[in-house]
Amino acid sequence: MKATFIFASKAVKASGLTKGLRRVGKTDRIDIKSPGLCDDIITYFGPSLEQYKNCDIIDANPGDGLWSSKIHEFLKPRRHVLLESEKQYTPFLKPLLDAPGSKYVHVPYNGSAPRSFVDVFQEGHLPNQVPLNGDDPRINQPNTTLLVLLNLTKKNAKSPRTSYFLNRHLLNTLQTNAWSHTGIHQYGLIRMLVWCDDYTKERLIPKDLSGDSFSLSFQHTTDTHLIAERYPPELSRHGTDLDLASAVRAAESMRRLGMKLPQNRSNFLHHAALDLLSTESNDAFKRYQDVENELRSRFIEKRDALEELEALEAEFKAGTLTMPQTAPNTKQLIQDPRWGRLESLRNAASSALHNKRMNHRSWEPTLAIGERMLSLERLIIDESKSDAERLAAKQEWENTKKKFRNTWRKLGTTRRRQALLAFDQRKAFYWLERPLLMWDRRPFEPLATRKNEFHPQTDMALLDINPKPAPGERSERDSLYWQRFAMKLSSRTTSSIKAALNDIYLGAADALLPEIGLVHDPKQGGSIDIEEVRVRNLTPEMVEEIVDAYRRWIFRPDAIEVQLTEDRLNWEDLANSSSAKQVFF
Repeated sequence: MKATFIFASKAVKASGLTKGLRRVGKTDRIDIKSPGLCDDIITYFGPSLEQYKNCDIIDANPGDGLWSSKIHEFLKPRRHVLLESEKQYTPFLKPLLDAPGSKYVHVPYNGSAPRSFVDVFQEGHLPNQVPLNGDDPRINQPNTTLLVLLNLTKKNAKSPRTSYFLNRHLLNTLQTNAWSHTGIHQYGLIRMLVWCDDYTKERLIPKDLSGDSFSLSFQHTTDTHLIAERYPPELSRHGTDLDLASAVRAAESMRRLGMKLPQNRSNFLHHAALDLLSTESNDAFKRYQDVENELRSRFIEKRDALEELEALEAEFKAGTLTMPQTAPNTKQLIQDPRWGRLESLRNAASSALHNKRMNHRSWEPTLAIGERMLSLERLIIDESKSDAERLAAKQEWENTKKKFRNTWRKLGTTRRRQALLAFDQRKAFYWLERPLLMWDRRPFEPLATRKNEFHPQTDMALLDINPKPAPGERSERDSLYWQRFAMKLSSRTTSSIKAALNDIYLGAADALLPEIGLVHDPKQGGSIDIEEVRVRNLTPEMVEEIVDAYRRWIFRPDAIEVQLTEDRLNWEDLANSSSAKQVFF
């Protein structure tokens, strides 16, 4: 079925070239078709881009140019390079290129995005960009004179998983370039605004402890924030108030930053967080601390899903929660952020919600004992306490640990697994100096998007990817070694780090763990009992220490070393050509 193109910009609209035009041929790209979404993103997120005014832009897969032209109008770049391969988009980009005084330049891509980026510089399209020497301190600093826009979405992928692996390969190439100072990162650390599909987004920025080795690597090498996404009506960490506590922290951060979500771009958890934080007192921060302490004291959610459903139904009946409506003037959909949550709960069977609540209640004693165990660990390592206090804490900790394991073992198999996950989730959120998950460290909530804002209708997310400075000299092979070792560890996420290391090679744990400090430090997410440090709770910094210790180990086995260093076909080579081209390879 043919689809009518939306106007890409004021220049396109004024030209009249696209009047009545329909797309000719096929394209596998997903396009942003909502000007309102683009405007909301720039209004909400634009202040963080102020330092990029009059920069250069490399824009890969601009499509019909709506998003590109909106960013262009806001930043007023000195040069805007469009890397677009599909001829179907030419009529919509041509007015941008041909406008008087146009800053746009069209450059065909050359095989892959990373290579095409390099060609942009080598062919002289960005004459103001000068490569930096490795000893130049600016090479580890953000280059605010260059911004990359990238669209990684496609509609005809064989599977979301295939698309994810291809996207992952591209992003991995770009992030390893940042630490080896190659590719576009010869010019400093380059910020990227990336549109991706929902499946890719969930794996790059997981909202629970289900992340894989690449999400850990991604967190290790970048600071990435979600700017816009389809906000799911379900909770990520079932049975706890951790999702709500995370939303409260984000809401408090937004208050300090002076940021406010538009009503039609909010989500049900942000709405609930604002309700908790609302106060007539002038001391908003004290209110936040009170709410944080109250949420932390709960080991399971305060209100079960059935009670939540009853409350939302009562609000719907009273008219304080309404169905989505279209604004008469703007034709924009206006939706209460709680509506999706109400629909989700309505679709769940009452018996299923009741059974979940019973499961959650069964965890509570185990989680309460585990919380005491964690607090005693902090006391044991606190050098400001007397030896007698620390010794008493150690004795109580030994008894509490036995009690924790005995209580946990009394649960059924499924509930044991759920309770241990809930314990690890709480530890990752509350017991580190800063939360383990990049999602829980977000400074603001993402804007909520809707399927009908994209063509074809689907869920998309916008990521703000900022490479971190390299911790030292780091080649691409060093980064690859780190990732492969992390992948071996991640094959056993529920195992202790001791068991995981011994699974890689018997005896590795005894040789390596004494050399690793962070896994023994409760303040950094470790434990004085190494059996309580599971792979899913490892921080990137812990993995860094583990990999360094392994590479120093003179008895590391040759067979494992070959697996970590051998050249392999990557996803660019393994994917068939038609799939590869769909994601810019």
